[in-house]
Amino acid sequence: MTPSHLALRLAPLLVLTGRAAFEVHAASHEPIQATLELPGSKPWVRSWDFDARPSLNATHNLVFDSASSLLQQWPNTRYRNGHTIVPGTIPVGTLLHHGTSYRIIPSTPEWTALDPEFSYLFCRTPAPGAGCWHLTLIARRDLKVLYFDGGSAVKTWGTMDAQDLIVDGEVDDEKVWDEARRLGKLCEWGKKYDLDGEIMLCDFTAGLEVVSFLNLASELSPPPSDNHTDVRNVQPKIHVDNDDPDQPTLQKVYRCIEARLWHSGPFGTSTPGGPSESRVHLDLARLVSFYDTDLFPSLVADRWRSSAASRVSVNCVGDEASNDLTDILFHRAQRLRGSWRVGRGISKADQGNLVRQLDNILRLDTFGRKHGSGVDWASLLRIIKDRYSDRLENLLHGLHGARDSSSSPVERLRQAHQYIDGMLTPYILNGVRPQVRPTTTTTPTANHSWAVPIFRECATTHVRSMYVLMDEMTQAEVLLLEAASGVLHEICRTIVGLWAQGIESGLDLPSSSSSRDFTASYDVHIEKITNLVVWLDWSAWFKCRNPTCTFEETCYLPTWPFFHNLKPGLPGIPPRRNPDWGDPDDTSEWDLPRPRCYRRVSPFKLP
Repeated sequence: MTPSHLALRLAPLLVLTGRAAFEVHAASHEPIQATLELPGSKPWVRSWDFDARPSLNATHNLVFDSASSLLQQWPNTRYRNGHTIVPGTIPVGTLLHHGTSYRIIPSTPEWTALDPEFSYLFCRTPAPGAGCWHLTLIARRDLKVLYFDGGSAVKTWGTMDAQDLIVDGEVDDEKVWDEARRLGKLCEWGKKYDLDGEIMLCDFTAGLEVVSFLNLASELSPPPSDNHTDVRNVQPKIHVDNDDPDQPTLQKVYRCIEARLWHSGPFGTSTPGGPSESRVHLDLARLVSFYDTDLFPSLVADRWRSSAASRVSVNCVGDEASNDLTDILFHRAQRLRGSWRVGRGISKADQGNLVRQLDNILRLDTFGRKHGSGVDWASLLRIIKDRYSDRLENLLHGLHGARDSSSSPVERLRQAHQYIDGMLTPYILNGVRPQVRPTTTTTPTANHSWAVPIFRECATTHVRSMYVLMDEMTQAEVLLLEAASGVLHEICRTIVGLWAQGIESGLDLPSSSSSRDFTASYDVHIEKITNLVVWLDWSAWFKCRNPTCTFEETCYLPTWPFFHNLKPGLPGIPPRRNPDWGDPDDTSEWDLPRPRCYRRVSPFKLP
């Protein structure tokens, strides 16, 4: 039987509702200088100069963050304009759900959701008392899908660029709501690759079986233009009267938001970054990233142009720096990265590269055949994030704590040095110390050359043995290896450099042994750790703070269609202000979403 054709895209309220369309950000490698001999490879370009910062055009951090954030709701809500396309499968036995006004199984491409809370928002009664119809399907074989990261099921500007580049060869913002045309062309394009899904289903009969088709109670009425042949272009209209909220409707809205949090982080807390969606299995060895500067060099210049207005604020470090990591990332990272679009500035040649690369990877027969090295890239990226995410946050918080507590900067600096020493324990080689111990008259060396062996161990332990597999790796795997190597290199360049400076300054000695003024060193520590976390820009640090959410609340990152929009004309969303905002010029939450606490029990408010 010929597999059905699905188009899988990432929906905004569930990390995974959508068509063969999810997108992520991958990075291209840009070698830094100097060489390190790695087993089984040519001399690998890598600098062991503690002062050599990454090139501004390097994308190791972007590839790493986007690839490690695949199938997670929080980071893909924060950065909605996706940059990655990955083939995958939905395994046999997975349930898919579809809400409709009529008892008719769709015969044309339509949306399905992995969680019924989301599909229920589209389960609308055609007449009072008639209820709505909710279809549940089960996959009877593995469904082949194509995943686009970001908010790629959100019909607004930027989120669908990658899909439009595939089917139209260009992006036209006037066609953002032309869902039927886009889906039909994606399904037609995917036939030659036997693609099954979006979780926009191209065919509701191929590889699927009906579990139930229930007539559910519903007070959600369809818009006047609704009909059973074109419901996919109609969006749920939610009561928006802040003074008299419709509690039954708002409860259903929250249940939808609640379902997406299952793939976002610990429920009911202020901390995002939980497990990825497990019902879609991605093949990272066939990933395509718009951050790959070899495939898409034209986007490098476009990222520079779109970020020019914010470039000064991103590079500044000074007295006004916040000690809140969410504020730091909002002002110094998100204002740049949040504006990038793959459909703006891409050349015709690069668009051709996209189509050819997708053709190459989708023609690979992966069922029962080995391709690539077999490395578990998702686990490698997760291990690196797990090792450093909490630690870097704790380190920065501890340093800033000197400004808010009775402890002196020197005390906090010594504590920070001890903390870094603990982080580096697996890499501190016996006997590796500067030849001259510090005195009150000596100053730290500029290059810390004695600490290079520790720098090398820290930066290469997790990746160097993988270079023996280079000959077996796909292009995507080389990209991921370079991204992981680049991220580890920059993390270790920063923390080993600070550790070496501390050793040279005597921070490891009893406080009575040194009368040195550590004020400058304290400021350097804050500046370098801040620059590192801004460069990494991990969304696990982007969360509700000051105060954290109560038990009755959960941390919510505004997304379509539930956000405060100050820009008239955004598709489907009327302008709506947060009454707590004092400045009428506040930016729309669509442009720069910030996390905030939202009630998860009655009485509900519109998000």
